[in-house]
Amino acid sequence: MVQALPSLVALRAFEAAARHRSLTRAAEELCVTHGAVSRHVKALEAALGVPLMRRGALSSDPTPEGACLAEGLTAAFGLIQATIERVTPGPLTLSCSASIMLCWLIPRMSAFHAVHGDVQVELNTKSRNSIKSRDLAPGAGISPPLVAMGYFHAIPHPPSTKKPAAARPGGLWAVSGIGKAEATGIPVRRIGG
Repeated sequence: MVQALPSLVALRAFEAAARHRSLTRAAEELCVTHGAVSRHVKALEAALGVPLMRRGALSSDPTPEGACLAEGLTAAFGLIQATIERVTPGPLTLSCSASIMLCWLIPRMSAFHAVHGDVQVELNTKSRNSIKSRDLAPGAGISPPLVAMGYFHAIPHPPSTKKPAAARPGGLWAVSGIGKAEATGIPVRRIGG
């Protein structure tokens, strides 16, 4: 027969009290009263049949049994927190240069949010791990799912030549990776030439 576990609330109160070595600081962390933490610890001691804390005027120190229990509870609550963080979706962080962000990425964000409004997106222009235009090519890096969903269009760069890309036919389109207006559906005006 499986033995019933003590109250999870009492275990959490005891773990905080043992970690802080103070019922008052544990109560502040848990947003409850000092008396509530004290009652939870006493209930846990009664359920387990061993004293867990030595209460003093200035501090409450765990007994050897309490220290052993507190160590296991701290590890268990840490594992629970880590597991929750793993299964909770975090923000999608996209890093690129400011010019690519302004001219290419931001105009496409409304289409992405129209379908995936629940996905939090963080834009970053200061990361060393920026998404380069080559990462947007099919079969490379993190972005092909976004390309495959139709939110972002992959425009491969032409092979390298001796002339700078801006001087070749296609000019800034090849340098920026933005692509032509008909490829993106965004009205773009060519400046000069």
